[in-house]
Amino acid sequence: MVEKEFKKVVSKKEFEKLLNLFGYEKKTTQVNIYYTNETIKYEYNLSVRVRCVNGKMLLQVKEPICKGGALNIKREYEKDIESIDYIIRGNELNELTRKKGYKDVYLLGFLVTERYIKKIKEYNCEIAFDKNTYLGKEDYEIELEYSEDIPIELVDMIGFQDAKTAGKYHRYITEYDRIIKHKRRMKI
Repeated sequence: MVEKEFKKVVSKKEFEKLLNLFGYEKKTTQVNIYYTNETIKYEYNLSVRVRCVNGKMLLQVKEPICKGGALNIKREYEKDIESIDYIIRGNELNELTRKKGYKDVYLLGFLVTERYIKKIKEYNCEIAFDKNTYLGKEDYEIELEYSEDIPIELVDMIGFQDAKTAGKYHRYITEYDRIIKHKRRMKI
């Protein structure tokens, strides 16, 4: 599956303003459990996670196809799983993505998202308003997922043109690395 979306991190005030403007039809809570290794983290630019939502667990691998500012296009692979393990074997990732060379990945941590969803039928798209909590931090993100033509009017209205936002996985990794570096400095 190919995922096409615009995303940007916003202030709490802007988040609330846009959520009130658009409203929402559905609210869910999802937990993303992140996995990594040094190669995936720094060379492949992949995200590997287990997404838990509505009692269902999916192993997901996202590979970037195109990234430009707020626009993210990724190939997404996923499958249902029954349990969460500390290690996801490389051969399982290779089988899922039909590629070779992925090594074992290890559980890193998790991020909790309160997601408010609004479908915009006239543009055949969906806006997700996400409040994310991870590693003692909270941020607010707006995602505009579309499947056909880019909904330019919504892109302009929400202000995605100049946004340069890393995805949840990369924001998590950045914060994790910052904490680890800080702890190392404290021990010296």
